[in-house]
Amino acid sequence: DVCSSDLEAMLLRDGDAAGAAVAEDVQERGRQFATDAAYWTGAAELLLRAGRTEDFNAVLKKLESLQQKPAVRLRAVAAVRRGEPEEAEAILQEAGKGASSEDVRAVLAARIEYALDRGRSDEARSLLAAMAEASANDLDCRYRLGQSAVERGDMEEATRWERELQRLEGTGGAYWQFLQMRQAAMQALKGNAEAQTRAVAFSHDLSVRRANWSASQLAVGITAELQGQWSSAAAAYRAARQKGRPDAYTIGRLVSLLLTRSKSADAMVELDATPEELLYSPDLLPLAVDAAIADGKPARAREWAEAALARRPNHAGLQASLAQALLADAPQDSRGPARSALSQAVQWRPADPSLWLGFLALGVDPAAADGLNEAAATLQGLTAIFDAQTKPTDRTRAFYAAARGYQLSGDYPAAERFYRQAIAQEIGRAHV
Repeated sequence: DVCSSDLEAMLLRDGDAAGAAVAEDVQERGRQFATDAAYWTGAAELLLRAGRTEDFNAVLKKLESLQQKPAVRLRAVAAVRRGEPEEAEAILQEAGKGASSEDVRAVLAARIEYALDRGRSDEARSLLAAMAEASANDLDCRYRLGQSAVERGDMEEATRWERELQRLEGTGGAYWQFLQMRQAAMQALKGNAEAQTRAVAFSHDLSVRRANWSASQLAVGITAELQGQWSSAAAAYRAARQKGRPDAYTIGRLVSLLLTRSKSADAMVELDATPEELLYSPDLLPLAVDAAIADGKPARAREWAEAALARRPNHAGLQASLAQALLADAPQDSRGPARSALSQAVQWRPADPSLWLGFLALGVDPAAADGLNEAAATLQGLTAIFDAQTKPTDRTRAFYAAARGYQLSGDYPAAERFYRQAIAQEIGRAHV
């Protein structure tokens, strides 16, 4: 019980070392409870949370040897982790009324992670909505759905979840007000001056009423960035980081800001202080690779990317980051491994502009006579992709990838045209 209550903090602080310590402790204490099915069921839960898949599978076998059928939740989540979400659903259906609401929630959470790892954001949102429906008072689900809607530019959907949160929290609620600030900030990125004024007012109100809430400082940072107050934004993001539990979004905003201000060394300081569990996450790892390369540490970028992929071997975005790190670390020797990593990623995300950008970087090889021809062929494939994007953020990424590709291939007028189209989608993106 003590280990379980401390596990989350341990994992954030010590990463893999904490997971290994938990696994060792489970085996050591297991000598006292060799035939106690309750002990081994609890141990399996613990190892699952710690991400120790092999140790978890060993404990399941131990339970079976005790003629104890593992808990529904454990078997179903294990099926998702193996890449068999349909099997997980079958286990829940077989259990029928024997499956508790916690069982259903745990399986949904695992399926959401599985979908996100494969870039299936629509599926992940559908599962999150199912989780929200199953739990009428779940603030976190509704907050995540609202955040996702804001980032997609779907303000109607964002407003729906904002109202749901307001109904649950009341007029003084912080979640719905933060979501309202995010909506205004997103509109301000498109040049809406009135929305920027509202975003600043929301963030000020939050910082006064909830001064010790990390999200209040995050709100101040976002609006300071909108106003071009770079030092104030960085200070607010650091304050948010100190006041709350570490989270990838806040650290990502800070690192991204530092990189756009050409402060890669400062970005690396922030990343070095980041727990491994967050550093190797799909949300933060691409920025970490960018920062390490910008700071002249490509070997570090490669080390981080390989460690992240060891945890999530089937994640398309992490495969792309590894390809980028390989090229930066040993450009002449890494084209084969980088191409292999990108090819694997494209199988999971065939319409991801950032992956095609990686292929462009591989194709534009001055030492290869057909390098420019390969880049041109890749750009033709990219054209169909960005035309199909309907969400503002996706269109920005697609236009930006096309611009980078034309720049790499030497067609500067085309590059400028696509950069301008990317800016038109989201004003205020400094790197664009």
